[in-house]
Amino acid sequence: MTTDIASQHAAVAQRAKVLIVGGGPVGLTLANLLGLYGIAAVVIERNAALSDVPKALMIDDEYFRLLDTLGIADDLKPHCAFPIGVKYYSMFGFPIAHVGGHLTANRFAARSVMWQPALEQLLLRNLDRFPGIVIRFKHVLEDIVEHADGVRARIRGAEGESYDINADFLIGADGARSTVRKLLDIAFEGTTLSDQRHLVVDVADDPDGELVGKLILDPAQPSTSLPLAYHGRRYEFKIGPDVDAEEVLADASVRRLIGRFRDAADLKVIRKTVYTFHGLLARRFQKGRVFLIGDAAHAMPPFGAQGLNSGARDANNLAWKLAAVIGGHAGPRLLETYDEERRAQVAGTIAIAVRQGRLVNTSSYAAALLRDFVFVALSVVPPIKRYIAQMKYIPKPFLRSGVVLGRPVKDEASVLGRILPQPDVKAAGEEPQLLDKILGPSFAILAIEPDLAKPIVGVDHPLWSQLGAVFWSLHWSASWAPAAAGFRPLQVVSSQLDHVRERYRGQLLIVRPDRLVAAIVAPGELEDAARGIVERIGAPERITAPRAEISTKSPGRVAAPATL
Repeated sequence: MTTDIASQHAAVAQRAKVLIVGGGPVGLTLANLLGLYGIAAVVIERNAALSDVPKALMIDDEYFRLLDTLGIADDLKPHCAFPIGVKYYSMFGFPIAHVGGHLTANRFAARSVMWQPALEQLLLRNLDRFPGIVIRFKHVLEDIVEHADGVRARIRGAEGESYDINADFLIGADGARSTVRKLLDIAFEGTTLSDQRHLVVDVADDPDGELVGKLILDPAQPSTSLPLAYHGRRYEFKIGPDVDAEEVLADASVRRLIGRFRDAADLKVIRKTVYTFHGLLARRFQKGRVFLIGDAAHAMPPFGAQGLNSGARDANNLAWKLAAVIGGHAGPRLLETYDEERRAQVAGTIAIAVRQGRLVNTSSYAAALLRDFVFVALSVVPPIKRYIAQMKYIPKPFLRSGVVLGRPVKDEASVLGRILPQPDVKAAGEEPQLLDKILGPSFAILAIEPDLAKPIVGVDHPLWSQLGAVFWSLHWSASWAPAAAGFRPLQVVSSQLDHVRERYRGQLLIVRPDRLVAAIVAPGELEDAARGIVERIGAPERITAPRAEISTKSPGRVAAPATL
């Protein structure tokens, strides 16, 4: 290795508190979040540049809200189409169900289609804001060695040279064929849906400009048409497990299939490929100081469009926890809650995606007739119609354990363990803005129209200053009374939190940096809540692991301890 290359690697290695393996959208999202929290990180990516292939398509309201926190949502919108609805058609051609495109209480479209290369470019460019984040292309992970104070990764650089990076933590964001997961010998379990092979064709300048996905539920040929950004369209067709991929990818075959939707004489094909879908879940998302996120931790069918969005939730859940531990504000217990909070949630999402795929792509005429009858019958029942129209069949984050106090319940009127809706708020003398802009990337204690006659006990607990918590008092009147001691007043000027006001007036909401509500307490219980959170996040002390250093490539080989 030349002196210049060696010095460059040494400079990069010195900056790594976190090493992220994989520079796809999930790895880049995590890197941006760590940059926002002021944590130094290195991203390595085996490819020479970002992908120019639009693999993922849909992003949901939660991910768009997160991108807004990162400051790139407005820049991404020109590369998107939204809000996207969905129509289901029976085998006889008439519509049997409709999910309208709509904005959610997060203030973004429930479904947006985006151009993945544009998203990745924006995420990469946004890293320039954070001097502590470094990305290196054409760099490959070869080995992982965990020791008492961190992780040492053996890297092969762009010129074929090998060098080490020492980091406090390593994150595998390197896709479904994850090297990190394989080096850790973590099982990737589940189902390969051999009966769910699909031909996928992306077309530019498509004449169908309707912002609606269209699913033809014909057992003879289940087919889907989805809008793309820039006036394009994606067409998907289920093909049998024995169909030859080259034959179905031939121009004549593609034109015949797309002819079910439109005149296919003039096609501008961007991409065509055959996918086999999987429903796979890593047996664990954490092993010591190494974590898996995104497709490295889970692979799911596209039904429900939750693959990329689940990866973004992984990153959002893990980033603030890493920042708290690296900053000395929490102990190892906090990091253990990542697997606890995310794995069960993802397992449920995969199960629903697999069921939904089998439902819409059945080859059985009897099952299709029964399905269509049930769809039509239920569509006239108002509660079920709302359930379908609002896509409540897609699971949203709902914590029953982890960094959450009390007993979260499935009652949707309760926000405990769920993401807090985002209203417009107004500070005195300022223009209205979204709540996230006010809260920033930190814990927040929100008093919901507090009764000033009831003192709030525990505002001065050291945990809150340790976590950088902010205190706001929310009011719905333009002439509210003075805020409680330690709180700053905010006027709520839109309706997204009206149900919270009705249910929790006079109480306090403890909101995590990922916007999940960790606790709801009375004014006299804030100090008790602080103690409860300390129990869940661990004492703020440096993590230690009293074990010898072991190479994942040579199980049983004990090496001398290394230091950062």
